[in-house]
Amino acid sequence: MAHQGKYAVSDLEYSIHVTMSNLLQGCETLAKYKDDAEKAGDSEAAAIFGRIHDTYDGYAAELQGVLKRIMSQS
Repeated sequence: MAHQGKYAVSDLEYSIHVTMSNLLQGCETLAKYKDDAEKAGDSEAAAIFGRIHDTYDGYAAELQGVLKRIMSQS
């Protein structure tokens, strides 16, 4: 098991949780920005916000897989 520091989870598990939280909060914000751009009739901006959202969501999913692997090894 990896170093646990002061908490019940390892530093790596904590880092993954925090990063996933930040990415998913970003997804929520980007979905609103995409909606705002669509309402303003700016399809280019909407597409960019959508791509960034999808990238963040993909990274969060990748980290979830890593976290599941780490948790199954505990």
